[in-house]
Amino acid sequence: MKYSRREKYSKPRTPADALILALEREKASCHFYNHIVKKRMSPVLTKLFRQLRDEEAGHIKKIELMLKA
Repeated sequence: MKYSRREKYSKPRTPADALILALEREKASCHFYNHIVKKRMSPVLTKLFRQLRDEEAGHIKKIELMLKA
């Protein structure tokens, strides 16, 4: 299920639309952090980006549960 806006700056019309939009953003963030983790960098930065990725994954699970309710 993908939320598509009629206009570039239009607002979500329903709570479900807002959740779908949030889910898309969380997935994009998770993908970004996962991509960064794969790059060679200091262990401190790797740990930070893994934590951020894992937090986003938790948000995704919560939003998916809300959409199922």
